[in-house]
Amino acid sequence: MVIRDDGVPDAKSYRSKLYHIYEHVRDDLNRKAEPQEPLPDLVLNAYYLLGKDWLETAELWKANHVPTPPVMISVANRTETAARIKYAFDHKRIHIDELYAPDRTLHIDSKVLGEAESQDAAGLYLSDAEEGNDTDPETTKKPSKKDSAEYLRQVVDSIGKVGKPGELFQNIISVGMLSEGWDVKTVTHIMGLRAFSSQLLCEQVVGRGLRRTSYEINPENGLYEPEYVNIFGIPFTFLPHESAEGHIPQPPSPKTKIEPDSKKEKYEISWPNVLRIDHIYRTKLSLDLNKVKTLEIKMRDTLTKADLAKILEGKPDTTDISQIDLASLGLRLRMQKIIFIAASEIFDQMQPSWKGSKEYLLLN
Repeated sequence: MVIRDDGVPDAKSYRSKLYHIYEHVRDDLNRKAEPQEPLPDLVLNAYYLLGKDWLETAELWKANHVPTPPVMISVANRTETAARIKYAFDHKRIHIDELYAPDRTLHIDSKVLGEAESQDAAGLYLSDAEEGNDTDPETTKKPSKKDSAEYLRQVVDSIGKVGKPGELFQNIISVGMLSEGWDVKTVTHIMGLRAFSSQLLCEQVVGRGLRRTSYEINPENGLYEPEYVNIFGIPFTFLPHESAEGHIPQPPSPKTKIEPDSKKEKYEISWPNVLRIDHIYRTKLSLDLNKVKTLEIKMRDTLTKADLAKILEGKPDTTDISQIDLASLGLRLRMQKIIFIAASEIFDQMQPSWKGSKEYLLLN
């Protein structure tokens, strides 16, 4: 944060006017001005200073082979102010040539998004690849308002991401739309040109530039390395800030992007989607024949026939006898079923001896 400068400080707080720029230019920024109208001198001066610091950071990142540029975002109070800022950068009223890059400057607010959706400015936000080949009439069709708006959203969501539409954008001009839900890890400078009525709002805006990019531990103190964002015009006092004279924040170290490699697709390992695992337990009879007693079948103890007669005066009448013979019942059954029935009955008779044992429960 700006703690002092070589200009005249604020007469009330004795702070640098860069601490809360909006307080000193609110009348100018609150009017309905045209885009070509110049910004207040204090705002231009602030952009010179912040832009110069951004340029040094950009050169440092380039020397360290960081694939994307540092990002400077401006949070304006209204759409007219945002349009004036965009006009000033596009027409070199802020004389930092590296920031004069219309193809790397993104002006995003409700009005611009509405123009994209209404197709008033359709095609301005589409890449050359999506605009098509001029020689092919089939690919030079004017993009629909839906496609234009969708591409604009993709750019906003992919700032600082290699290989995405927003990869090379370095200057973002917004109207309070980036305070929540915008996760960009390459923001290094923030310009606040609006009223900040609460420290919570300050914290939200400053948080756009405090997205940790490195989780490497400093071997000297066992802590993460500090990361910084330089801010103008945001009266953030909720937390104490650190200051070190002459210290230049280091750019993020190169990262290894982890993503699928199409060349190794043949080595893909797929896993089934297991909904549940059912364990089915079934009984299994383990029989030690050496311990089984010999089964003796005695004909006299096995009843296969029975005769029935009428009882008259307490005595059976043998003149009319009916007979029950099990031999005919056995003829009705197949040998396999007789074996099964016999085995089942033997199994049931052995239950008292094996029921208390756990050995018979096996996972089938």
